[in-house]
Amino acid sequence: MTEDQKTAARAEIAELMQRYAHATDFADRETYALLFTEDGVLDLPGGVEFKGREALRNTPKPETLRRRHYFTTPALSFTSDTDAEGAGYCLLLTYDVPSKDLQPTYSVDYQTSYRKTPDGWRITRQRVRPSFGG
Repeated sequence: MTEDQKTAARAEIAELMQRYAHATDFADRETYALLFTEDGVLDLPGGVEFKGREALRNTPKPETLRRRHYFTTPALSFTSDTDAEGAGYCLLLTYDVPSKDLQPTYSVDYQTSYRKTPDGWRITRQRVRPSFGG
């Protein structure tokens, strides 16, 4: 992979993570699922996993909460011309609609595997954990 190809891939992956944030924040389930490969996995704390686009499309979204995910650009390493690994942070703001309360700010670490597909870079595995063990 050339340096120009890596630069282009970094930009596309950064955009992918922004589309991920928007899709999850606005409960756009179809877009959210399509950001993953067909066999993609969301790996959450407590051993909770959602495998495949159908499961990802149906991840629970709290009805009374509004969230905003602010991702850092992932630090990437390319394992091949079509695969990359990334790690970063996400600041999560949560607003409780019924109480009109802004919940405490929350930080998570994410480790993500990416694959270049005919439709562009996609997530193969997104591992999310609390930043400070909480």
